[in-house]
Amino acid sequence: MIKKSEKVIGIRGAYGEQNFGDDAIMLFLYRWFKKKNINVVFIGKPNRYVEILFPACNYIHKEEEHKYDFDFLILGGGTQAFSFSKASKWKKWKGHIGILISDPIKGLLKLTRFIKKRRTITSSSSQKLIGLGIGFGPFLKDSKIQINTEQLIQNMEVLYVRDKLSYDFASQHNNNTYLYSDICYLADIMDFSKSKKNPNTIRSIGIIIRDWEHDDAGNKYYKKLQVQIQELRKDGYLVQYILFKEEDYWIKYLNENNEQYIIWQPNEQSIENFVEVLGTFDLFISARFHGVIFGALLGIPSISIEVEQKLALVSRMIYGNELVWKQPFNPEELKELLSRAHIEYDSLIKKINDSNHKNMLKSNQMFKDLLLNIK
Repeated sequence: MIKKSEKVIGIRGAYGEQNFGDDAIMLFLYRWFKKKNINVVFIGKPNRYVEILFPACNYIHKEEEHKYDFDFLILGGGTQAFSFSKASKWKKWKGHIGILISDPIKGLLKLTRFIKKRRTITSSSSQKLIGLGIGFGPFLKDSKIQINTEQLIQNMEVLYVRDKLSYDFASQHNNNTYLYSDICYLADIMDFSKSKKNPNTIRSIGIIIRDWEHDDAGNKYYKKLQVQIQELRKDGYLVQYILFKEEDYWIKYLNENNEQYIIWQPNEQSIENFVEVLGTFDLFISARFHGVIFGALLGIPSISIEVEQKLALVSRMIYGNELVWKQPFNPEELKELLSRAHIEYDSLIKKINDSNHKNMLKSNQMFKDLLLNIK
């Protein structure tokens, strides 16, 4: 436990929500602070699997946070604040009400979480607030969430952001904003070499999917992707769906169509186990930011599905030229991207290796800077 003589450091994120990307971020943070013999309190959603993945971890419910007097509160990774078109809210309500009718218990839990969920950041004025490997946006212009986030950024001690878009937004409101990289690029935390397959061609393709309820443009990829997957299978590819968390639309579709799929199951497997499964693929087509990141860490190229702008951003960060299936998701464009990935496969692997080296240096420096700020 935290001793009274120590500085009390809280780390808040979307932890304990059975989302592989956020759970992986917590793992990297947990191991780094443990190596440095720094006691911290993680703040997230209570979930039994957290105790298994992170033994002897100081972990509290986010609704209990106000009871703690932190010297530092670290916003630990992920997209910490965003807002989309108000027009999409009715669709979200309809979706949750539909689940409530078909499965009352599950529907009630999801509806309660939806009502409570906040996409803005709050902080006590008595603690120093630090952003670590975080992302911001996009925002609905002049929305309440955007205004609140801007005000909070102004009061932050320092911000280490993971991407150029977040830097451009945050640096307007706080001069102590620095562009680094994603927390999962931190070196010497996980050995990816054991999971790397080092393929030289594309035969096995992992499709990393997610529900997208934030706007109508992003979710238009669903049916177009489903048709393309059937075409890929006709062409002889081995194609598998992958979920980083439970997704209502996609699980319903996959079950109704007798599709086998891979899903992150933190109650039954470790993060390393799941990474080993990801390492069996030759290419990813990913609607998730950390799908592209972990593809790169495993030396596997990814085509990003641009449900929103950060998917194009992460592709640009790794490959220079974007390997992105853009809205409105023209099927021919996906075919062209796959053809390009075939032709440029060796070149893409080289770009991944170069990018990994650069981003690991950035992430390591980010944590060195963090250490100076919290000592």
